[in-house]
Amino acid sequence: MRLLKRSNGQTSTFAGSCTNQGNVDGSFTSARFERIRDIVYHTGRNSLFIIDADNRAIRELDIATQTVSTLIQLRPTSFFGQPARLTLDPSEGNIYFSGSSMLAKVNIATKALTFLTPITSETGFKDGALPTAKINNPSELIFLNDDTILIADALNQRLRVIDLKTSSISSICKAPPPNPPDGVVFPDSVDGNIRTCGLRFPQSLLYRPEMNRILLGEFGSIRQLAVLTGKY
Repeated sequence: MRLLKRSNGQTSTFAGSCTNQGNVDGSFTSARFERIRDIVYHTGRNSLFIIDADNRAIRELDIATQTVSTLIQLRPTSFFGQPARLTLDPSEGNIYFSGSSMLAKVNIATKALTFLTPITSETGFKDGALPTAKINNPSELIFLNDDTILIADALNQRLRVIDLKTSSISSICKAPPPNPPDGVVFPDSVDGNIRTCGLRFPQSLLYRPEMNRILLGEFGSIRQLAVLTGKY
């Protein structure tokens, strides 16, 4: 991991060692990582939680003690593939994270792992009850409030909305055209109502509650979703 000092534009090693991969906990200098795919800051613990994808682990970097520890190792669990993205719930008590075909959460205090979607390696698309839902390579997860998660479901080319109160998932934007026999379809971006809008491989999300807007990075453009009006 690298540190960028914004005051002077200088970079330095934050933790780990360049070109020396591995799976080692300990001090920042002795710790080793593989492929770090996502990072979140936990205010209450003054620490960073990361997705260490190739090691199939969620790991914690305690900034005060300068030490790295493994929160959960997913390799021996039923989590298929590599973890990809993570987010903290507003209480900072749970980490919600994704793989290519699954969503799960881990309680930070107890390390208990809970699967939100079916335990499967099969990607796809299905709304409705979370225990039967399907996703396809979500690229980012964010909380809009205590009970609502928004997902940029990249290969389904839609936004997905998880309601934790009802344990259900729904979609924003319509389905893209079917893939042609010779390759991947690149649909046009379409503005309008949340039921008729169209996306091109959504990748990143930023919620601006003071503007009642969600900013969305997609293939070729940055779009915005008006939260209160349901217009995109």
